[in-house]
Amino acid sequence: MERLDESHRETMAALSAITEELVATRKELTLTRIELTDAVNANREAIFKLIDRFDEWDGRPPGPPDLRSA
Repeated sequence: MERLDESHRETMAALSAITEELVATRKELTLTRIELTDAVNANREAIFKLIDRFDEWDGRPPGPPDLRSA
C-alpha cells in the first residue's frame, strides 16, 4: 500500500509539473500570436498606403502632390 501511495504522489507531482509547463507554453503562444497579428496588420496598412501613393502616379514621383504646380 505504501508503494501505491508513493507512486500516486510521484504521478501527481509529474502531472502538476506538466500542467504548469502547458499553461506557460499556452501563454507564450498567445503572446506570440498577438505580436504576429499586430505585425501583419501594420504591414498591411503600410502596403495600402504605398498602393494609395502609386494609384495616381501619372509619371511623377510617389508622394503628396507638388503644390507649386497647382
